[in-house]
Amino acid sequence: MAMTIVCLLHSSYSPEHPILLFQDTNCLLTPQNLPADCPKEWWELYFVWATIWAIGGSLFQDQIIDYRVEFSKWFIHEFKSIKFPPHGTVFDYSIEPQSKRFEPWSKFVDEINFDPDLPVQSQLIPTNETVRLSFWLEALIKKGVSVMFVGSAGTGKSVIIKNRLEKFDSQNFMISTIPLNYYTTSEMLQNSLEKPLEKKAGRTYGAPGNRQLIYFIDDFNMPERDKYFTVQAHTIVREYLDYQHWYDRQKFTLKEIRNCQFVVAMNQNAGTFNIDARLQRHFATFAVPLSNKSTLHTIYSKMLETKFSHINKIDLKTQTSFLNQFITVMIQFHQRVSSVFLPTAIKFHYFFNLRDLSNIVQGMLLASSKNILYPQDLIHLYIHEAERTYSDKLINQDDIEFFHKILRETIRKSFEFANDETFLRPLIYSHFSDGINGGQYTAVSSMDKLQHIVEDALASYNETNPSMNLVLFEDALIHIARINRILESPRGNALLIGVGGSGKQSLARLAAFVSSLDVFQITIKPNYGINDFKIDLNNLYRRAALKGLSCIFLLSDAQITDEHFLVYINDYLSSGEIFDLFTDEEIEEILNYLRSEAKSQGYNESKENIWKYFIDKVRRNLKIVMCFSPVGNTLRIRARRFPALFSGTIIDWFHSWPRDALYSVVIRFLDDNKLFSNGIRHAIANFMADTHIDINQISIQYFTNERRSYYTTSKTFLEYIKFFQYIYENKQKKIELEIIRILAGLEKLGSISAQTAILQEDLKITTDEVNTKAEKAEIALKIVTAEADKVAKEKSFADDERRKIETKKAAVEKVQAACAIELAKAEPVLEAARLALENIEKGQLTELKSFASPPETVKFVMNMVVVLFKWVDENRIIPESQRTWTEAKNTIGPVEKFLQRLRNFQVAKVTPQVRAIIDKLNATLMKISKTNSIESLIQQITVKSAAAGGIYTWLDNTLKFHTVYLEVKPKQIALDVANEELSRAQQAFSKILAHVQILEDCLTEENLKMQRALAEKDDAIRTKERLARQIDLAERLVDGLASSRIIWTKRVETFKNDLETLLGDVLLASTFISYAGYFSRSYRINFVNKWRSAITATKREATCYTINDSKRMLANLHKALDNFDQEILDSCSKDAQFKVILFALCYFHAVVSQRTKFGPIGWNRKYPFSSGDLQICIDVLRNYLETNIKIPWEDLRYIFGEIMYGGHITDDWDRRLCRNYLETYLNPTMFEGDLYLAPDFPLPPPLDYKSYHAYIDDKLPSESPKLYGLHPNAEIDFLSQTSEKLFRILIEISPKYTNTNIHGQNGTISRDEKIRNVLEEFQNHMPEDFTIVELRVRVDERNPYAVVALQEAERINNLLREIRQSLKELDGGLKGELAISSEIEILQECFYLDIVPIQWSNRAYPSLYTLGLWFYDMLNRYREIENWTVDFQLPNSVWLGGLFNPQSFLTSIMQAVARKQDWPLDRMCLIVEITKKQKEELQNAPKDGAYIHNLFIDGARWDKQSNLLVEGKLKELCPSMPVIFVKAIPIDRLDTKGTYDCPVYRIKTRGSTYIWHFNLKTKEKPSKWVLAGVALLLQI
Repeated sequence: MAMTIVCLLHSSYSPEHPILLFQDTNCLLTPQNLPADCPKEWWELYFVWATIWAIGGSLFQDQIIDYRVEFSKWFIHEFKSIKFPPHGTVFDYSIEPQSKRFEPWSKFVDEINFDPDLPVQSQLIPTNETVRLSFWLEALIKKGVSVMFVGSAGTGKSVIIKNRLEKFDSQNFMISTIPLNYYTTSEMLQNSLEKPLEKKAGRTYGAPGNRQLIYFIDDFNMPERDKYFTVQAHTIVREYLDYQHWYDRQKFTLKEIRNCQFVVAMNQNAGTFNIDARLQRHFATFAVPLSNKSTLHTIYSKMLETKFSHINKIDLKTQTSFLNQFITVMIQFHQRVSSVFLPTAIKFHYFFNLRDLSNIVQGMLLASSKNILYPQDLIHLYIHEAERTYSDKLINQDDIEFFHKILRETIRKSFEFANDETFLRPLIYSHFSDGINGGQYTAVSSMDKLQHIVEDALASYNETNPSMNLVLFEDALIHIARINRILESPRGNALLIGVGGSGKQSLARLAAFVSSLDVFQITIKPNYGINDFKIDLNNLYRRAALKGLSCIFLLSDAQITDEHFLVYINDYLSSGEIFDLFTDEEIEEILNYLRSEAKSQGYNESKENIWKYFIDKVRRNLKIVMCFSPVGNTLRIRARRFPALFSGTIIDWFHSWPRDALYSVVIRFLDDNKLFSNGIRHAIANFMADTHIDINQISIQYFTNERRSYYTTSKTFLEYIKFFQYIYENKQKKIELEIIRILAGLEKLGSISAQTAILQEDLKITTDEVNTKAEKAEIALKIVTAEADKVAKEKSFADDERRKIETKKAAVEKVQAACAIELAKAEPVLEAARLALENIEKGQLTELKSFASPPETVKFVMNMVVVLFKWVDENRIIPESQRTWTEAKNTIGPVEKFLQRLRNFQVAKVTPQVRAIIDKLNATLMKISKTNSIESLIQQITVKSAAAGGIYTWLDNTLKFHTVYLEVKPKQIALDVANEELSRAQQAFSKILAHVQILEDCLTEENLKMQRALAEKDDAIRTKERLARQIDLAERLVDGLASSRIIWTKRVETFKNDLETLLGDVLLASTFISYAGYFSRSYRINFVNKWRSAITATKREATCYTINDSKRMLANLHKALDNFDQEILDSCSKDAQFKVILFALCYFHAVVSQRTKFGPIGWNRKYPFSSGDLQICIDVLRNYLETNIKIPWEDLRYIFGEIMYGGHITDDWDRRLCRNYLETYLNPTMFEGDLYLAPDFPLPPPLDYKSYHAYIDDKLPSESPKLYGLHPNAEIDFLSQTSEKLFRILIEISPKYTNTNIHGQNGTISRDEKIRNVLEEFQNHMPEDFTIVELRVRVDERNPYAVVALQEAERINNLLREIRQSLKELDGGLKGELAISSEIEILQECFYLDIVPIQWSNRAYPSLYTLGLWFYDMLNRYREIENWTVDFQLPNSVWLGGLFNPQSFLTSIMQAVARKQDWPLDRMCLIVEITKKQKEELQNAPKDGAYIHNLFIDGARWDKQSNLLVEGKLKELCPSMPVIFVKAIPIDRLDTKGTYDCPVYRIKTRGSTYIWHFNLKTKEKPSKWVLAGVALLLQI
């Protein structure tokens, strides 16, 4: 039997089953279970039991089939050697260790211990399911096996795992809980995994000490898939499970991880739904099914009996207790709700699971047993809790009413005592029913009492907080009670959903105040980010646990500036723990702070337990309240990415305000301004409330008909009221001001006549003043004129004197300059004399004085000194007899004084007489010294006496200066005389100027007097003129306003009437402006008619598609030429050549820039050509023409085509196109007058700038693809594609319904119906996968063609699997079995819009088909492969476009020939021969090469008669090609003469879909087809 099971595993189940069997068996085959001497039957018993769970442990029950039951039946039928008890399934039994018999798991269920004071969700009630799952979990963990629990939301996966893990010995096991979310990355998960690890030896890491580390990863399949369909977070787990290591992300080194294992939980109906098989195989996987009715009954009976056993009466008919019957009804009703209210794209949160049932019980347990005395009381309580749990999630009144209907039906049917009083309203339970400090959870006796309590609470709140101006209508009171119920519940977190302005935040604040909870909200600053958010959460945790303060964290849409904020909120709601919120130091601080407190509460002192106490306390004191809007996709996306936002909260859906609420709000606002009477206020409130409700109803109809959403929110209504008030108050003030202004004008008219008489009297007086002041001004003018004449005469005299003085001054300066020149010549002599004295030492003079009888030469020297000094000092000539040595020594006297006398000697006092004596003495000295040289004489004297030599040197130079002085002295005397005369003349001139200044001052004073007189005269004249004008105006005003008085009086009456009708006008206008603007014209006209307003709707245009003028050749050629001017055209010496080439380049630029508008036939890719490219080309052109005798055509074309413009081009075929344009436009023939840039547009000769512009206007043909070298069909194709795009846009915004003909009658198909129809159509036509193993067996010869066929089969299998999986998920989503994921949303939108889903196209092939055509095209491709793989013989003709990889097939042709002929593959190429046959005419495949068909040609056509490429026919777009014969030859045999090298693309978008190139025969120049963008396409 064991061998049979093993064979079964290998043949019928997935590859991981043998591994699971080994793991399960390994857990059971222990010495305790199987002693050495045990019988072999025991081995088989345990082996069979392990097999059952290895294969069947992961089986589920869907809406139709319970696969565990089916498996059980099959297993018992097939394997009869092991006998199971007759009741239940094989999964209901365990092997009793002692008897080795199958016993029901119920025997191993512990006694139920339920604590009503603890959160219901945190307690695990043991059942058969929890016991068996816990058994396998424990057994596998102890063997080091990783375990996966899979189950839908609310099945208790996490609770079962946590409960069992907490029981493991903390000395041997360490638990690390890690919840995943949409944004969890591989790195984030690795950081979480590494946090509890400690470093061991080398590169090994593990749990602290010798413990086994168990990672519990919750929501395992929540992280997003990347574009490669990989869940990054899973890769790190798989790396460990595969290799027991991962890499250090900083050091890039291995980290060996030891003694770790994983326990994971996931919801197969959410997230990515499933995980990769390579990761799945590592886990022992167990399905966690929804509990059956019996199990649920057991659970909830125990819970409710703890509090309500006193009303457990026996029903005489059913002989069952009331509680037993009640719990049965409660479970049945839950199942009814779950099956009726299914999730959709809009109702994405309509998942009702056991969490909801537990929430109902949790709410019931809030009530005191003292207040629930009778069954009727319990039913009332249940109805309330059911409404809070189920109804508060529902999004519209239809669902709410239907819910109440089935609830009433269920209660009435199940309980005989139920009557109308059972369902009386209001039905509100709250903790403040008897007052804010009441505390007990009881029913509210009346709405009036509730309103009084809440109004008092609001007043108290406003005393200590920023005031909230709330209108507490009934709906608001109900929401406050609901929120209060949530906040008072254990771990009660709220998700308040409603449009903006519905009061979510305000009511949450007030409810928190009622519950004595503080409110915390984050303060959004410009740089507020993740780290700031974590700091706020850190502080909230500390506040809640360390300080024990209760508060709510209020979070709104506006505060979610980063969606990653919700990662942390999701973690908190899921488990209370947020990874990396605290540093290790902070954790240690928290543990130390709470250690004694935790111990006093019964927690042991281990870190894990104290931390658990900390988290429990945080969850008890910190409440999350989120206020989100349901508008748009944001909430649905958040629900998908962060499941705990919904599963970890209680929802309160804020619906549109009811009419009484709307009415109350208007009354409150109007009460504040006291503008209206009481009756008017009520009339306005009624109108506004009715209008808002009407608009809501019309919006639903509008969305149904036009597929356009319009949301009228509570905020809209508040803005409507404020707008009405603003308009009314402003308009009223404006009208009242107009009345006051006109009345003032009428009053003014009455006084104008009297004022006119006064003005006329003033005018008479002013006229007399004007005459008097005119006379005074005339006198002043005469005086000024006379004084001006005097000043002019004196100024003329002064000018003459000034000229004389300037002449004298010039003469003096000339003499002075001449003297200075002469004296400057003597400066060296004076300097020599000074230096001679500097060289005389005092000792030398003393020595000189000591001579008793000096040498003769010395004596003569001193005699000359004595003569000079006697004359200068005593003004006498000393006689020769007195010129003794004694006299000489006396003259020397004190040495220092003598030297000073020499320095200060006044040469000017030496007279000619004295000079004659000196000259005579000097001549004698020269004579006795027998020398004519002064230098020789000085040397002789110096020999005798150094002092005498120095004195003589001084004498010589002093005499030389004297000689100059005598020459200059007459000039100096004359200069002194001239200076004296000049000084006298200047003094006289100063007196003249002073007199002139006096006269000018007098003139200025008189001039000022004249100016004042004239100003007074002018002022008087202006006053006169002003008075005259005023009188004229006043007189005309009186005459003209005679009729205006009547008009103004009537206008006052009109304005008064406007005030009477203002209320209605403003009310209608503000209503229209507030609500009507978004609607289409027909709706607005209806509004106008309905509201009877004079406001007319602005008609909305339809948008028509036109070709923008800026994209036409005419505009762009002018624009290209505008980059230059006449100066640039004349800037080259080779004028004619430069101008002609410049114009051709302008045309080239316009062509390449605008060719893009034709789509892929224009350019394969878009390029950023700019005017800068053209300008640089012109600069290069000028330089090349100037520096080269001949035009270097090749160089220019290369620079322009490969560098300037070609620098932008990335596609080789586009580069060829650019090169061909330049070869066509730039060549030597362009100067001969024969070059045409386009048909009927010759290249112009050299012209000036204006003439070129005129030439363009006159000669350029009308806009056509021919201007670009393209066929006219290019424009048709371009416009057709544009129309298709426009049509696609119109479809996307088209009405939500489509009219179709059903059985000959006009019917309507909704969006969901269309999606369902497409889904069913596809499901019905989906083919089976190819069995690749069988195909490989079928291949006789692995030739290249067979390999291609196998590869194609594998590729289409991958596509089919993706399609099949997508259809399955969409089907599950439409049925409500799966959460509406982003992939399902994309599928729905694509099915509706007829677009291929991206997840399909990513695994498919390029295609432009709509979804329907694409699907059937895919089926055709499947059939093509199916036919090919029957015998793997090459088909007669291959549909090349039907292949995933057509390049592979074309390559296989070369491979087949290369093998056959033994030719080198890298020297092979393909050639084509266009046949004249169609596919159907072919009987066999060719011996060498292959036939291909279904190709199309774009930009031209193939002529079958001439067998040539020819011009296409007008309006014949992409004609089909005949069958093409493709064969391989060596490259050296290739002959391309007379052919066009034609690229082959897969689809019309070209670009990256290029696969090959074929040489097609042609008689035209290949450049013609290059410019025309001719290409072969595999699909159109």
